Amino acid sequence: MQMDFNPEKRYIDIWLAGDEEKPNVKDLKLIFPDYQICVFHSGTGDLAALTAELLRINAARMADDEESDQSLDGFNMGTMSM
Repeated sequence: MQMDFNPEKRYIDIWLAGDEEKPNVKDLKLIFPDYQICVFHSGTGDLAALTAELLRINAARMADDEESDQSLDGFNMGTMSM
């Protein structure tokens, strides 16, 4: 376990190896009530494959967003009548 404590920015980062037990964050919050506490776990997955999948998903979402924006081009709420 590695703990990075930053009193200036008021955060604590806790880095755990795959087999290490998570610390009790509630207890840490009682000791450091004004700090943001983040716990990071190392994994066993293939980092390159998981990153590629994340990039593929994000690209697909961006394409969907752009398609939605284009379908709304020219749509003017002021000209709509009922």
